[in-house]
This record gives sequence, structure tokens and C-alpha cells, in this order.
Amino acid sequence: MAESQVARAAPVAPPPFGRLPPALQSVLSALPEESWHRIRVLLIRSQEEGDLVDLCPDLYRVMTLCPPRLVTRARAGEIRFEEFDLGYARLHEAIHGVREALSCLLDLAGLGPPGLRPAASGSGAPAATPGAGS
Repeated sequence: MAESQVARAAPVAPPPFGRLPPALQSVLSALPEESWHRIRVLLIRSQEEGDLVDLCPDLYRVMTLCPPRLVTRARAGEIRFEEFDLGYARLHEAIHGVREALSCLLDLAGLGPPGLRPAASGSGAPAATPGAGS
């Protein structure tokens, strides 16, 4: 009898959702499980991080809605295909520019390029930076 009472007291949401906030539960339930690897959660700790994250919906809109419209306009002769290519090249160069700026600031601070963390050796010495002179 105690087992049936435990079964009735189970959380409303099925596992693994039971302990997650409702907003995250709704996101996960709206996506097939094989798409969950595409979900990213970020803790925004600076204005700059927030500015970049705020661009994500616009970037998604550009990458999904613009290509077919641009091709249609180029085929109709309203724009040149070169303009289409130039627009996307500018977008990719801007993203690369942000990466370069981050790398420059990390190098100036002696922390190395982004994505590389100091080794957890406990020595306190920074990890070697690729490309650094001997």
C-alpha cells in the first residue's frame, strides 16, 4: 500500500523534467530528444555577453529567412549575386573580428587565446601559449 502512495506522490513532469524550472521543461518538451544537444544555457555576466546573446534571434532570422529571398531578388535582377555574397562575407568577418579581439585582450592579459585554459597543475604558472616564442 505504501508503494501506491509513493506512485501517486510522483512529480507531475516525467523524468528527467521533474526538477527543472517550468520554462526549461516547456523548451525540452517542444523539441525531440535528439535535438537537445543544440540547447545552450549561458549565464550572462557582462553587458558585452548580453549584447552578443541578444543578437542570436536576429542571426537566426538572417540565416533562415534571407537566403531564399536574396536568391529570388538576385534572379529577378533586383540585386547582384556579388552583393548577396558580400553581405554574408561581412557577417563572417565580423564574427571573426570578435574572436580576434577576444584573443588580443587575453594575450595582453597573459591568459592566452580563447578556448585555452591554464593547466590545472597547481604550480600557478600559466600554460604555454601555442605560437609563443621559446
